[in-house]
Amino acid sequence: MGHVTECFSLIDDAGRAVPGLHLEALHRTLPEALDEAVAGRGERTALSYFDSRFTFAEVREHAWALAGYLREQGIGKGDRLLVQLQNVPQFIFAAFAAWSLGAVLVPVSPMYRAREVKRIAADSGAVLWVTAPETWARQGRDSMEGTDIRRVLVTELTDFGRGIPDQFTTLESAPGPIPADDPVDSLSEVIRSRRGQRPEPVDLEPGDTALLAYTSGTTGPPKGAITSHANLLWVGHAYPVFNGVGGPDQVLISTAPLVHITGLAMHLTSWVTETCEFVLNYRFDPGVHLELMERFEVTWTTGAATAYTALLREATARPRDLPALKVLGSGGAPIPTEMARQVRERFGVEVQAGYGLTESTAAVSSTPGGRAPKVDAVSGIISVGIPMFDTRLRIADPDGRELPAGERGEVLLKGPGIIAGYWRNPEASEAAFTDGWVRTGDIGFVDPEGWLYIVDRTKNMIVASGYKVWPREVEDVLYSHPAVREAAVVGAPDAYRGETVVAYVSLAEPKDGTAKQALLQELRDYCTGQLAAYKVPRHIFVKEDLPKNFNGKIQHRELKAEASDMARADGRAG
Repeated sequence: MGHVTECFSLIDDAGRAVPGLHLEALHRTLPEALDEAVAGRGERTALSYFDSRFTFAEVREHAWALAGYLREQGIGKGDRLLVQLQNVPQFIFAAFAAWSLGAVLVPVSPMYRAREVKRIAADSGAVLWVTAPETWARQGRDSMEGTDIRRVLVTELTDFGRGIPDQFTTLESAPGPIPADDPVDSLSEVIRSRRGQRPEPVDLEPGDTALLAYTSGTTGPPKGAITSHANLLWVGHAYPVFNGVGGPDQVLISTAPLVHITGLAMHLTSWVTETCEFVLNYRFDPGVHLELMERFEVTWTTGAATAYTALLREATARPRDLPALKVLGSGGAPIPTEMARQVRERFGVEVQAGYGLTESTAAVSSTPGGRAPKVDAVSGIISVGIPMFDTRLRIADPDGRELPAGERGEVLLKGPGIIAGYWRNPEASEAAFTDGWVRTGDIGFVDPEGWLYIVDRTKNMIVASGYKVWPREVEDVLYSHPAVREAAVVGAPDAYRGETVVAYVSLAEPKDGTAKQALLQELRDYCTGQLAAYKVPRHIFVKEDLPKNFNGKIQHRELKAEASDMARADGRAG
């Protein structure tokens, strides 16, 4: 018999029902959510950006002023707006300006270069681009070529901020005057010149598209996830309530980039649904982050495991007092058991492991607030929690048949956060979505109590001499060694075994020469003592830092390409 897990409310440790989510409150749009925030808490601090503060009323005023400009540019319902900014107030102004007109936000990583920006701009059909002056100076016309973009708004990190740390201002200094004939306007000037304007009401429904969230493209070209206002508002409200940090008395900090689905759903949308204070850090820097968390008495955030590894390292060197902290949520990559232990000891809170993907508008499961994450007694894997309100999951075999508790298979999801499909890509939509269920490509299992455990990605599986090796299992062993700071395991072609296991690590303390070679042998012996022989890495390489994307997720694809190239160069690939 199959095993379907679902959750409609929470049960506390005494077995008492905890009030669940009032879904009827989410039958609205994002502009309506901001209107309600202004009506109830208009003069309260909404955003804190270093030494600058903005009330909810000021956020809406700036968004409305910008909406007036967008309307002058002919932008209306359904038009796409490309936004490529760090975590600055202007990102939020631009988002709500677009949404107030019924337009669609298309976030793009500030790390992207012209080729990557142009590909998303062309696919989405975006007509206007919001970015930084240095980005325009470096790649602007190349990024626009062959797209529908006809106008650009530029804004600097200091336009709406004071007291910004030197490491940001010196790194992102403006390139100089922009030529008068460039199709560029200043976002700050636009807002100042149109302050007091209010856009005409738009016929907007909760099911209308708010966002095209492009996937990372690990299995092909990036796909635009069609994300509705209702998708975002459900996750934005469900996640903090489920984790015990809902409501206006909380203080949230932006650990994830706002251009990523985690930052959009579980930072920006959580902020507007809960009407709490939102602390913006221009971009993640562990030292600045800890200073802001202490200064603003931050109560919760969520981010990638690599961010917490960096915070641990910084807090060891320069301890901070964080008595207000309640929840450190995490998703997007497995949580190493050793890292979770160190977070508990250093910060006094559990890592609330969760799970989700772009197609589910970020989180769909989480370790409920106040509960310690469960650990599977056999594998040692930390659970990513139980499904949040009105979310269902099932574990299926390759033919789609449901599997019982304890058996490993593909994770399928259904619920209010699941998107409608992919933008202009019916083939990919048909392959991923069936009757409201989305195929995740993740391998996992549930225990008899319904807690979910993620083993690995389907595409990450290594087949060495006919044996299946899940990189996650090997990585967990490496993470438990005190010398290892980060670990990633990939498969490389091997003429004899088919594939061979290759590990990359960064170290807690750098080592050179003989000491490094001795450590590598120690790591091999350490793995041999805990893993079957076919799972032990044949090669272990040390890097100062492992490659990551803009959300801090380790890029296994890049490391796999490197390992494969080395295998071919050495003649090991056959």
